[in-house]
Amino acid sequence: MTAALCPVSFSPARTKVRAMSIPRILTGLLLAATVAFAPASAAAQANLPIVRDAEIEALVADYARLIFKAAGLQKTNVQIILVNDPSFNAFVAGRRMFVNLGALLTAETPNEIIGVFAHEAGHIAGGHQDRLREQLARANTMMIVAALLGVGTTIAGAAAGNMEVAQAGTGIAAGGAELAKRGLLGYQRTEESTADRSAVTYLEKTGQSARGLLKTFSRFESALALSGARVDPYQVSHPVPRDRISALEELAKASANFDKPDSPALQLRHDLMRAKISAFTQDQRLAARNLRKQSGGLPAAYADAVRTYLTGNPRSALAKVDALIEKSPTSPWFQELRGDVLMKANQPAKAADAYKRALALDPARSPILQFGHAKALIATGKEAALKTAADELKSGLQRDRENPMGYELLAQAQVGLGNAAEAELAQADAAFYSGDYKQAKSFAARAQQKMKNGSPGWLRAQDILEFSIQTEKILTASRRHGKDTDMNKAMVTGAIGGAVAVGMLGLGVFAGRMSDTEPRVIAAPAAPAATLDRAGVEAIVRDYLVANPELIETMQTALEQKREAEQKKAAQAVISGAGDAIFKDPSDPVIGNPDGNVTVVEFFDYNCGYCKRALDDMNAMVKADPELRFVLKEFPILGPESQKASIVSAAFRALHADKYAEFH
Repeated sequence: MTAALCPVSFSPARTKVRAMSIPRILTGLLLAATVAFAPASAAAQANLPIVRDAEIEALVADYARLIFKAAGLQKTNVQIILVNDPSFNAFVAGRRMFVNLGALLTAETPNEIIGVFAHEAGHIAGGHQDRLREQLARANTMMIVAALLGVGTTIAGAAAGNMEVAQAGTGIAAGGAELAKRGLLGYQRTEESTADRSAVTYLEKTGQSARGLLKTFSRFESALALSGARVDPYQVSHPVPRDRISALEELAKASANFDKPDSPALQLRHDLMRAKISAFTQDQRLAARNLRKQSGGLPAAYADAVRTYLTGNPRSALAKVDALIEKSPTSPWFQELRGDVLMKANQPAKAADAYKRALALDPARSPILQFGHAKALIATGKEAALKTAADELKSGLQRDRENPMGYELLAQAQVGLGNAAEAELAQADAAFYSGDYKQAKSFAARAQQKMKNGSPGWLRAQDILEFSIQTEKILTASRRHGKDTDMNKAMVTGAIGGAVAVGMLGLGVFAGRMSDTEPRVIAAPAAPAATLDRAGVEAIVRDYLVANPELIETMQTALEQKREAEQKKAAQAVISGAGDAIFKDPSDPVIGNPDGNVTVVEFFDYNCGYCKRALDDMNAMVKADPELRFVLKEFPILGPESQKASIVSAAFRALHADKYAEFH
């Protein structure tokens, strides 16, 4: 586990992260940021904290690898993001798959989680989000038309003094909205069923059982039964569990892999993960109950060591961790926990050794472990250790490029080494990937002043400055229109707690919860980040336009102007890149003044009617301007006859160049 960064805690219902029961420093499970589900109506928001943990990330990546390959997603760089929420849930957003810790903790076998991943992979591979956006646009159109018709009917009825007609107008508007809603939900139910079938296919391809998938559905069905709620199938975006079980049970049980169990080694890793999550996220009473269930095994000992580290004395915790290492000397995660304990005991040199051993045992050399190692080295204060820490951080940031924690630590290392410009640039990156663009701009400007113009560091600082300025303009524009809401303040956001502009639709929520909201990720300070994505900013702008339809005409005009400018720019780029070939090719015939100071180039085909009509205009222009140089470029594209005419033209020009103009 990584070293503690700040006092943090857990609460799924609040933006500020706080403990459920006992305040503590949460280290291994870094609560990196908060994910806010911002409703389209800008109503109340619920927030989800994001988690970074090397051990859990490595395990879920192993769970997903074969499934993603079967779904054809192995080259699409799908990210799996952990959410610190106790409910059993997962959903997709673009190329990101969000998984609640509650799902990992509740699932008793790896196969249950693999089934969830297979379902969500079905959404990604099926392009369901793109099609859902189209359906949302259609639903919006239907509601707008119904609303306009309803308003018109209401006004007409009121003007005529007929209140029945006026009330009918109101009904038309409401009915149109309901039809649009039902059509959209029906579409989502179809996509959910498709993802279920895809999941079974992927599991079969990879030689795995669909039993876990069915068990998950059964769990949802039991939860509905216990709640006593009567669910209207037409009012939810996902099929109710019994329907899903009925549709898949026969198909799943027909597979030869249905009774195939998970391997003992994988099951042990799963149990260790569950023990860790329980110890870090549950209160002492609940964690103790889970410990009793696992009494006597390595997972129980692991959870006990974590709990002792969090709430007890480092010496006692260290003894328990060393006992774990004796039982499993090749586990990088036990060495990581040892480093955490030693950091808490204020022994950074020994902690650095433990993190170094963890890195040596981890085949992937997780950047999170690298950051923990670097933090311990920095804490020693020794110059050689600071240099090693800087190298370790740069290496880790090559693979986890937008992790604010890594940049914060790099800034500390550079300060210790006396590299002011590099320290300020690292601090700018840390602020940038945490979503604090004002701070990022300030540090970037200071760093740039100390760097050589055009150097890599100077250019990086310039990128931060330009992006931050553009973001401030967008926020200022939204405030000017009276839309200074929390959602606008968080418009440029991070999918793993950084400043990633990502617009997420609530599609593929595995637990069967209908969401009419569009999730947004709100950045938190010093939070590991995901990939910077300009598309998210554009998604927020689109949302704003939908909320302000009076700007549609302005938007359309701006779009046309933008496209026209882009076309002109592209054409100019082609012309500039091939100027000699276009204007100065000696093989091209010239009409008018060969040395004229104004050149016009015409691409023509002898079978082109429009080209023939332009001939009189060409002659008139040449006659009117003695400085006009008219270059003719044959472009025989209209068939074999055009090719023949071009050959004849070239032959005639070779024999009688002085009479070519007359021939043409």
